[in-house]
Amino acid sequence: MNDVLKIGPRVTALPIIHGSGDFAWEIRRTMLGQSFDCLAVPLPPSFQEDVERSIQQLPTPSVVVQRELPRYETEWSPDDDRDENDWDDEDESPCSYVPIDPCQGVIMGLRIAMGEHMARRFIDLETEVFEPLTPDYNR
Repeated sequence: MNDVLKIGPRVTALPIIHGSGDFAWEIRRTMLGQSFDCLAVPLPPSFQEDVERSIQQLPTPSVVVQRELPRYETEWSPDDDRDENDWDDEDESPCSYVPIDPCQGVIMGLRIAMGEHMARRFIDLETEVFEPLTPDYNR
């Protein structure tokens, strides 16, 4: 393994391009070829139970979905853009999702870690609305 991926003597970062079977294969090769104590993945802890249960159903692909909680506001003004019925329909409420597909590097890593009885940590922040931290060049 390239030393540039080692953050320290006990931490290795493996880059992933989501949906790339080549990256998933490399994750598999690396995890089975070396010894690791724990796998940390960029997903919030609230996804762990459903994602791991869905991984056990592979090779059948699926999607884990979490809907945003409704927002109840106490103040209203005539200038509000949102209709009072927005997000009442479960099919239209904003949501976050994780595709459970063996071609996803994160899923492959979790699948290997589960099979090897390795500790797993979901370390991303719990957020309702994803706000990217990158500049918006479309302005």
